[in-house]
Formats: sequence, structure tokens, C-alpha cells
Amino acid sequence: MEFSYQLKKALWYPVFLAAKGISGTNFNWFNGRLYQSFFPYYQYGNVRIDYPKTEDSLKRCGGFFFDAYEDNESELIQRHMKPDDTVLELGACLGFISCLTQSILGEASRSTHTVVEANPAMIPHLKVNRALNDSRFEVIEGVIAEQPVKLVVEADDFLSSQVNESEGEGGVVIPHVAYSELPLAEDYNVWIMDIEGGEISFIQTYQAYLSRLRLIIVETHPDLVSREELDQMECLLRENGLRLIDQSGPVVVWSREEV
Repeated sequence: MEFSYQLKKALWYPVFLAAKGISGTNFNWFNGRLYQSFFPYYQYGNVRIDYPKTEDSLKRCGGFFFDAYEDNESELIQRHMKPDDTVLELGACLGFISCLTQSILGEASRSTHTVVEANPAMIPHLKVNRALNDSRFEVIEGVIAEQPVKLVVEADDFLSSQVNESEGEGGVVIPHVAYSELPLAEDYNVWIMDIEGGEISFIQTYQAYLSRLRLIIVETHPDLVSREELDQMECLLRENGLRLIDQSGPVVVWSREEV
């Protein structure tokens, strides 16, 4: 499966490269159109992802060909995850990072991986990709919160949705679960987060659980939160014995262990 996909990519490489030169600022859109036409799945190593073939997802699909989808997170996960980790993952989208994480976890740990996704439009794709990769993570639709949350989903493309708290009449009440009610609340030793700025409040709200963690891999969003808020988050992590050990783009790794 992997060989045939890579062979197909190699044969198409000149076309995609030429498209990059011709299309300029529309490169991702144009290559997204090509990718959707000839590649029904996105594949990275042994991870195979079904994705929505829509106009909204064209820009993001353009990066699939060059393995630029979630590349920062995937690099750090492969570098720092351990087979015996117990993982809580927030913001799964299509489940690419979820399935990649499953490929690293050992047999016993694959069923101790919990995935939380707030965007209801992502849940069917997430479950399809779980089955496609023979993964065993548990899917929770909604958010981790102590009380009901009214949210609105904003998206400039289908694969890059942002879920924000609604302050007006719009939005819908999203299912929620208290952290203490999670299946392995006391046992998670790794958090993986890509929740579009929500990482700050999550870490502050659930700081009591930081002492149980050996690793946090989090995509930061300096365009959505202030430098002061990021500094407060970093200070809180240091106070709880974690230290910054690695970074790729906006994704950072905090660890309790000496490296």
C-alpha cells in the first residue's frame, strides 16, 4: 500500500511541481484540485486518511502531496511519544494525529488513548479513519468542561475549523464531559492539544492534573492569544515541574523528564 502510494506520488511529482510554479498564490488550491482528482486518500507512512473532497478543503489538500499536513505535530510525536503512554488528545479533526499516535503506542496502550473533538462535522471522518487504520482510540464528541458550553464552529476550510464560545444567539450547545468523568482521568500521562487557543484555559482549569503528566505536546496560537497569556501558561507548566524541551513551528513539547 505504502509503495504504490509513493510510486504514484513520484510519477505525479513533476506535475505538482510545475503547478507550484504556474499557480503562484493559488498553488495550494490548484494542487488541492489535482490531489483530490487522483489521490482518494492521504497517506503518511502506514497511516492512511480519508478526507472530505469538497471545495472548502482544496487549500489544505494542496499540502497533502508534500506531507505538509500537521507536519510539526507529527514530527514531535514521533520523536517523543513512548509505546506505554496513556494519551488524552484534544482537537483531533480527521484523526491523522490520532492514527499516527496509535502507530507508536504499544498493544496495551492503544485502547487507553482518548480523543476529544468538538466539531460535530469531523466525527464521521474521525471514526472512518479509526476503522481504516485499525485504531482503537475512544472518540468523545464534545468538549471537556465542567458545565454546558455554547459554541459556534467557524471554518475557512473544512480541515481547519475553529470552535469558539458563542456570546450571542448563534451557536449550539455542544456535549461536554467533566475531566474527572473521563475514562482514565487519573492515568493520562500525555496530553496532545490542538484546540485553537483553548489550550491556555484548559491548562489553567485542569492544572491539578499536571503533576500526573510526563509530556505535553501542544500547538500554540500566538495569533489568537496574547503573549502575556502564553507567558502565564509557560509559568504554570514550569511551576508544575515541566520544562520546554523541543519545538517545531508553533508546536511545543513540555516534559518532566531529563533529555
